[in-house]
Parts: sequence; structure tokens; C-alpha cells
Amino acid sequence: NIMVRWSTTPAEINYTTWEYLPAGANWEQGILYRYQQNVSRNRDGSDHIETHTISEFVKVSEEV
Repeated sequence: NIMVRWSTTPAEINYTTWEYLPAGANWEQGILYRYQQNVSRNRDGSDHIETHTISEFVKVSEEV
């Protein structure tokens, strides 16, 4: 799992986490999940992460 922080403008910060769940003999038939998230700061200084969109991607063909 990895979270990526990115922006199209300096004022608009976006967070996306990617997760791969392997399947198949060579792990090539797994599912890729994309979580689009908001990150805010808690009073104790820790991060609060809220997921607002989840997308699921699967391999559609061996030629892809």
C-alpha cells in the first residue's frame, strides 16, 4: 500500500492510496484498489484519513 499526495494547483491537495491484492499463480490476476481520500489533522497531531471514493481495477486481457 502506498499513499500519494498530488495536486493540480497549489491550493488543491489530493490524496490517493493504492492497494494490490494478488491472485493467480504469478500474482498477475489480482485486483488493484484506488482509495481517494481526505486527510486532516487531529487535535493530538495525528492524521485523520477519510475515504470518499473507492475504485476497483482488474486485468481484462493478457495482451493488455
